[in-house]
Amino acid sequence: MPERLGPPLNTPLFERLAIVGLGLIGSSITRAARRLNLARTLVAADRSLAVLERAREIGLADETVADPAEGVRGADHVILCVPVGAYGAVMDRIAGALAPGAILSDVGSVKGAVLAQVQPLLPAGVHLVPAHPVAGTLNLLGTDTLYGRYWGAVQNVPFLHFELCYYQAIDFAIAHKLATVEAGAQGEHKLARGYAPATTRSVHWIGHKGLRDAIDRFLRQERAAVLREQEQLTALTPFKHNSD
Repeated sequence: MPERLGPPLNTPLFERLAIVGLGLIGSSITRAARRLNLARTLVAADRSLAVLERAREIGLADETVADPAEGVRGADHVILCVPVGAYGAVMDRIAGALAPGAILSDVGSVKGAVLAQVQPLLPAGVHLVPAHPVAGTLNLLGTDTLYGRYWGAVQNVPFLHFELCYYQAIDFAIAHKLATVEAGAQGEHKLARGYAPATTRSVHWIGHKGLRDAIDRFLRQERAAVLREQEQLTALTPFKHNSD
């Protein structure tokens, strides 16, 4: 197992992770999930009894089942690792067992066929996240604001950062009637993506008086510089201004 996967998690991300299909990709994902402690209970489903027997011998998963519906029941994350042409038949079997709030993903190399077979059978409340995963972002949802904070990618895809972190966040905010998208501090590149500079604040307590006084003096000067820069950047936003 490549060391770049990193150390096991102290706390699993999922209560029950179900892998449907133990081919090369499915078994690799299952091994990685086991190594990284991604789930409290790891379930492997495959129609081949010989494959399931081998999985038990090597301790691949906590549970091994031939019935995919049994495997996905109660799972908060399900990954389809069967051939794309079999998605429809598998969805027929598992749709009724998928739990509300569960994430359903896949490893198919195409997406049109996946959506055509899976979406018509997708139960309400189940979240379809087609894969292969390339990048992800973390947003925090407030009362009326979406806070964008972190993102990461396993490969460089031009403009993916802007699509994932900015445009998708704006679309989500509009769809959910949120008043504000706060994409984090700094970054002149955000201007062209529809983000205007705004003042942000944070609260800190500095125990050492000398250090506290030094920081206070610096911030008094910095505050004026930041306000001047904010005015200059506001003039560069792609929106109409009162003087236009």
